[in-house]
Amino acid sequence: MGSYEKVVKQFKKHFPNQDMRLLQSTDIITWRQATSTRLKPISWNNYVRHLKAIYTFGIDQQLLPKPNPFNHCFMRTGKSPKKTFTQSQIDQINDIFQQENLPRWCCPVWFYETLIKTLRYTAIRRRQLLKLKIENVDIHRGILSLPAAINKNYCYHELPISKLLRPALERLLLEHKLRGSSPKEQLFNVNKFTLTTSRQGKEMSDSQITYFFEKLSQFAGFRISPHRFRHTVATSLMKDPGNLYVVKQLLGHSSVNVTLEYIRDDPETLRNIVDNI
Repeated sequence: MGSYEKVVKQFKKHFPNQDMRLLQSTDIITWRQATSTRLKPISWNNYVRHLKAIYTFGIDQQLLPKPNPFNHCFMRTGKSPKKTFTQSQIDQINDIFQQENLPRWCCPVWFYETLIKTLRYTAIRRRQLLKLKIENVDIHRGILSLPAAINKNYCYHELPISKLLRPALERLLLEHKLRGSSPKEQLFNVNKFTLTTSRQGKEMSDSQITYFFEKLSQFAGFRISPHRFRHTVATSLMKDPGNLYVVKQLLGHSSVNVTLEYIRDDPETLRNIVDNI
């Protein structure tokens, strides 16, 4: 289900019989007040952003009247630091895959280690990871291609394959070749490489990814999620503001304003500069 469908579903849940032509800003504000105890401001603003875009389309097509009732209905949000991994946590995650006799949820170990390395060295989103096809990996050029349809901004995107990631991807491609996989098949599909799953012959699902990271988090003793790798890469690189273009391209942002959110206050850097005034 796409992000717009999810938001529309929530709208219909609150306004089951609403005539959109009669919708007022006061209705939206009342809805906001009703959800304020269970929805974070960022989630509410996501609802408004999507619904405002849909209503604007209706206005453009002369199906709905002006003004847009979703105007000025956003909630103010504080800028909290992006959740990232410390170097110690990264080392701990790496050490997990070097252990013997890991639980069944982590098998095959080589597959999940490749999955983690891909997140760490490409900073892609979990949806992109699941949508990647075998044909999207060009080992000879050292390029990972992300089709427009799987990207948040719907633009085609290419990422370099790090030398630290390449051997793991080569192993994954070899395992696919040994099983006769076609180029159009899902790249990260644990169901191809284990007999312990009930999803034999099917693509790896989002719930399988969620289950793996829940178990991995319990095993490690701290929260581990695909998006936290993305935040960690971006935040680390943005310690040097000169990497702005690099981070923008790596994360596939359409605007540098989004990339700038990864700049953190660094007292030590400021101290070094002030000391040299």
